[in-house]
Amino acid sequence: MNFVLVFLFYLLKLFIIITMQTTIHLLKPFSFTLLLFLFFISCRNQGYVDYGAGGAVTGGKGIVRCTKPSKRYTKTVNVAVKGALDTWGEVSNVELSGSVKTEVAKLTDYSQEGLDLDLILFRVCEISNNRGLTSEQINDLITTTTSTWNNKMSIKEQKNIISQLRTELASNLKTANELKLNTETLLSSLNNIAGEEILRNPGIKILPLLFPISNLNEKPLPVSELVEYGLFQYQSKGLDTNSLEKQKFTAAGKVIALTIDKTIPTFNSLSDREGIRYPVYSTIWNSNSTNLSKIDVFDVTKFQATYTELNSLKNNYNIIVSRSIDYLTDLNKFFKPGNNVITREDIEKILTSERLAFDLIVTYSNSLIKDIESLTALQNIVDEALK
Repeated sequence: MNFVLVFLFYLLKLFIIITMQTTIHLLKPFSFTLLLFLFFISCRNQGYVDYGAGGAVTGGKGIVRCTKPSKRYTKTVNVAVKGALDTWGEVSNVELSGSVKTEVAKLTDYSQEGLDLDLILFRVCEISNNRGLTSEQINDLITTTTSTWNNKMSIKEQKNIISQLRTELASNLKTANELKLNTETLLSSLNNIAGEEILRNPGIKILPLLFPISNLNEKPLPVSELVEYGLFQYQSKGLDTNSLEKQKFTAAGKVIALTIDKTIPTFNSLSDREGIRYPVYSTIWNSNSTNLSKIDVFDVTKFQATYTELNSLKNNYNIIVSRSIDYLTDLNKFFKPGNNVITREDIEKILTSERLAFDLIVTYSNSLIKDIESLTALQNIVDEALK
């Protein structure tokens, strides 16, 4: 009886070997790897485990074990694999694939010591079975593990790319800070000209009426109403026939025009009409486009957003410089000697141009400050990741 059982056992074993050889010959390389994996992880139970639909564990007791690879590995490599993949014990089933990808990528640093995919897959099998994952979940982990390993990039290589991106970020942050300094110069000059020392000098009674400071409020009245009220005050107070006040107004206009003549060249010097003076670098990002998806030690999409933000800032910068120059040009034409005639159209044009320039530059300044803070914060996060 025992002889018959032994004979049947060996006959079954021979049948399995022949079947596998035939199947391996027919399958594609990827399927071949998967088949070998399924072969070497054949499990034997201690106790009993009940499985339900999809391979889910529904009951029973025991530990399912997998056959360890026959290759000999150093203790260091074995401990490295076990230590990395044991972290899955704290990860939810939903996050398993992401964790697998990260940990397998980290283990590639041990490749030179003889760490192979079969040892990692052995641990995948062991942990997957003991956690009672469904067959679909296990297949997903196998696919993720194999794909990650085949496209592996060591931690050192990943950090090298991140370090280069960090250098590019520093250059772009420098550009952002330069735009910030220029914007502060623009705003300071505009505030000086539009303030009480020049355009709205209270000592020149006509000026504050024609150019009310309320035009620069956060929520000002419509320009047409400000102009209507200003001209009404100008006439009702007899300033339109007051020769002394008109002389003072004309003299002040010459000073304002002279100040603007000196300011506009400075504004022109800060502009970047050709779009090359304030560069946003993306060479490192573009040259590593095929490798970015292999980086797991840091979320490189954080870098991607910076290029979009900086290019937007750069384009908007040219707009605020142009609008600021338009405002000064309109003001300059009004106060040029010989053209000092007060008309509703001219006042309305100046106040509209002024409001647009200040609205844009203040909004842009706030946006620029936030983006610089964001870039600086990312820089600090990257520095921590590279330690």
